[in-house]
Amino acid sequence: MIASILIGAATVIAPSQGTASAPPPVIDAAGNKSISAQPVAQTDESRIRCFDVPAAGRQADQAPLCLRISAGDTSDEIYLERLDPAGALASDGKTNAATPSDRVMLPLSFDEHADSQIFPQIIWIKTRQDEPQRALVGVVVEQSTMYSGGGGHASVLYLFAVGDPTVNFSSVQPVLEVPIEASKMIRACFSREDMKKRRGACHDEYSYSATVQLDPKNAPQETMPALYYAAVATGFPVGSSLDTDNSDRVLRKKDLVARVDPDCSFSVRMRYDNLTARYVPETPTPECSNYTVP
Repeated sequence: MIASILIGAATVIAPSQGTASAPPPVIDAAGNKSISAQPVAQTDESRIRCFDVPAAGRQADQAPLCLRISAGDTSDEIYLERLDPAGALASDGKTNAATPSDRVMLPLSFDEHADSQIFPQIIWIKTRQDEPQRALVGVVVEQSTMYSGGGGHASVLYLFAVGDPTVNFSSVQPVLEVPIEASKMIRACFSREDMKKRRGACHDEYSYSATVQLDPKNAPQETMPALYYAAVATGFPVGSSLDTDNSDRVLRKKDLVARVDPDCSFSVRMRYDNLTARYVPETPTPECSNYTVP
């Protein structure tokens, strides 16, 4: 579900099970790093991501940081956990049910049937050696819904500024919440005549895919690195609309392709606002909840 998500580079990178190592970090002009997770097998029981990050107090050295999301007793209790790297991965490379060395409750609540996992990239913020380490850690939450003849799902990226992530989670602050991926399939054929008119394309399909990237020109004096958010929305077939009933349309052969929706395909620079302690867009963004709410 998150193959089209990226923090850190213009090329979209997805978690891969087939590569032997994570790609090298992407570094901006201020020294902030976008670091990809090490490729490890995932299980239903554990959602663990391990990253090679600068060791505490020694920015030049690397140390593994293993993170996991776990649920509490209620949907209002979602925990970010740090695991001992030696116990986080089994000898066969698969994740196991390691006991966390540190945990902190995140300010998140969502439906108990929602799926959540650590985002496969983190942004390591450049700090002085005498300052606490800081990182932007993402949690992706996916929710789905089914209805007659179709369904939809949507994923939201929650970004947190985490203090001392390799030591004790000294602080966890929510800084960004954005839709990152969504799709819908809506039934459009209700008779054989409909099937004929629509050339067998009996579902309207809609997608929304976004990326979040480091601004490569970030200045060293900025408190937090600026980000770029870019989204592409598409509809299939050509002429389909989420605002109208499309079942009566007569389709041509050339209509059986996906078309980019220019109203919800955009990019915007996100800057950190010290007053609200959140990332905010520098220019207004379009209203695209038709795509991003399942």
